Amino acid sequence: MSTVEDKLKHLDSLYARNKIDEAQDFLIYEIGLNENSILVRISLNNELMGIYRNKGNKEACMKQVVKQLAWMAEAKDQLDPVSLATLYLNIANAYQAFDMLEESYDILCEVEDQYKANPDREDYHMASLYNNKAVVLIKLGDSDQAEVYFKMALGILKNLREAEDEIAVTYQNLSNIYSQKGKYNL
Repeated sequence: MSTVEDKLKHLDSLYARNKIDEAQDFLIYEIGLNENSILVRISLNNELMGIYRNKGNKEACMKQVVKQLAWMAEAKDQLDPVSLATLYLNIANAYQAFDMLEESYDILCEVEDQYKANPDREDYHMASLYNNKAVVLIKLGDSDQAEVYFKMALGILKNLREAEDEIAVTYQNLSNIYSQKGKYNL
C-alpha cells in the first residue's frame, strides 16, 4: 500500500467489518513507518485520534494530539488552509470529548476565522463547525449562543444534498435547547 488513499481504503474495510482493534494496530504501525510522508502520518493520525476518542482513551488520544500539533506545525506550508483548519477541528472534537471545553472552544473560534477567511471552503465544513461549536457552547452553559449556531448550521445544511442525517441531528439538538427553555414554538 503506497498511497494514503490505499491506506484509507484498507482502513475503511477494517471499519466496515467492525475490526476497530485491527484498525488501531494498522494505524499505529503505518504512522511509525519512516517511509510515510508527514502528510500521510497526519492523515492516519487523524483517524487514530478518532479511534481513541471513540474508545474514551483520553491519555492515548491526547498523546496523539500532541504529535498531531507538532506534525501540523512542521507541515504547515504543505497544507492548504481549509485542510489545516479541518485538522484543528478534529483536535477540538477530541478536546470536547474529554471535557476540555475551553480548549475546544478556543480552537473552534480559530477554525471559524480560518474558514471564513478562505473563499475555497466547502459549506459543509462551516455547518460541521457550527454544529460542533454549538455542542461545546451547550456544555459551557450558553444555550442561547448554541441556538444561534445550530440555526446557522441548519441554514447551510438545508441547501446541501445528502445532508438529511446532519439536518435531523441539528434539529434534535435545537429541540433539546427548546425543551430545556420551555420554548416549544419555532
